[in-house]
Amino acid sequence: MWFWIKNMSSDLTALWGAVTGTIGTLTSFVLGAYEFWKGRIRIKILFEADRKVFGGETRGYSSKKDYSVITVSNLGQRPVTIVKAGYYYSELNEKGMPKGGVIAASELPKKLEDGEAVTILCLQDGIDWKLAEKVFVESATGQIYILDLNDNSKPKNM
Repeated sequence: MWFWIKNMSSDLTALWGAVTGTIGTLTSFVLGAYEFWKGRIRIKILFEADRKVFGGETRGYSSKKDYSVITVSNLGQRPVTIVKAGYYYSELNEKGMPKGGVIAASELPKKLEDGEAVTILCLQDGIDWKLAEKVFVESATGQIYILDLNDNSKPKNM
């Protein structure tokens, strides 16, 4: 009889070890995946057109001209360096590529830490934002983040 109780005790101990080991492994995997997901680079782009700059004459801006404002925010935990900003028109050029341009911004390049943002001002001379389809920013690693101006679910002012 004691032999049976001894074997049952070691079987229960082995079962308990298998259950707690499996739970620990799964918990570790889930927490690791969550930390990886939470730490990814997340960029938010906001766009506003037809804005005036007041009090910016000392920095080269005119209160008589219209500017576009592109705000780029880093919502992730990893730093990201923004090196370019630009736009695409919906029409194509003679080579079949989208028309558009890169905005020459004194604010770029800019390294954005967690929760930081950069505001890019662009003089609207020669840019028809009613024809523009997308605004983009590019990181130092070559990753391109796009704001679709035709998507009605995103806030924008045009």
